[in-house]
Amino acid sequence: MAQDTTQVALACRTRKGGEHSLNEDAIGFCGWTLSGESPDLFPAWRSLDFGLVGGQRAVITVADGVGGRHSSHVASRLVAERTSRAEVAAKQSAVGVVVNQAHQELLDLGRANPELVGMGTTVVGVILFADGEVGYFNVGDSRLYYTNVGTLVLATEDDIEDVPLAYNRTRLRAWVGREELARLDPKANRMKADGYRRLLLCSDGLYQGVPSPNWLERLVCDRKLTPADVVAQLFEATKGAADDVTAVVVDIWAARFNPGVWPTDPLAAGFQPRRG
Repeated sequence: MAQDTTQVALACRTRKGGEHSLNEDAIGFCGWTLSGESPDLFPAWRSLDFGLVGGQRAVITVADGVGGRHSSHVASRLVAERTSRAEVAAKQSAVGVVVNQAHQELLDLGRANPELVGMGTTVVGVILFADGEVGYFNVGDSRLYYTNVGTLVLATEDDIEDVPLAYNRTRLRAWVGREELARLDPKANRMKADGYRRLLLCSDGLYQGVPSPNWLERLVCDRKLTPADVVAQLFEATKGAADDVTAVVVDIWAARFNPGVWPTDPLAAGFQPRRG
């Protein structure tokens, strides 16, 4: 009896913005993390190709440290790692549990270490299933987009509130580690890949730094480009951005004829091991 199999091609990169002394973004992949810099001595992308079969699942997250707060790069790496672990893929209700555990961990670390007081981060994540279903969740303004018949759809909703128009800007309403919030209520949902779908997870530095929403749609929806091609062009277009820029591009498609092949060495793509 044939098992459901989903093939996955993933490429990602993160880069420090011009106004920051440290990169405050991080990427999580099944408990592994990618943070800090992507120096030119490495390829312009980080790539992983693998398959999911039967009950296998993969979790991918992007976390963006809340700008201007102490040690937000510590918060983003911790939350990217914690929320990309297997526990979050158990069932949809587990998302809230894992996100709130990470939220409490940040608060506890701040109380125990004065230099970490006030650190926080946004997070967006996807859960990939072997049957082509995609779960997703977010807190803050890091985003998930997906392609649908040549259009680019924003799947997530930003946790922002309007500031008086004179300021012409918005501000975050919720993030992981916000001290005023005893508990978080991450938005969580699911969709079906329907044979093929491309996903884009990104920090606000990416979608605010590209030339236009139409440009972003044309690029991400171009099926002649691989995920690595898309990431390379995104980072060329956002060169010199003031904010940190992070993008993860994921192609998923049904491949019942292929066995599931799990990536045995994420280190080869620049990810760092679990920290415990």
